Amino acid sequence: MPCSSKRNFCRQTMPSFIHEDDKNGRLTQFQIWPRMG
Repeated sequence: MPCSSKRNFCRQTMPSFIHEDDKNGRLTQFQIWPRMG
């Protein structure tokens, strides 16, 4: 589930998306992979 909290990153054990509000207040979405090792 995506996070709606500002300046808050969502992280899961599987490849997921993080949501963060940019300077303009728009919601940007990035695809991230969990760290291993």
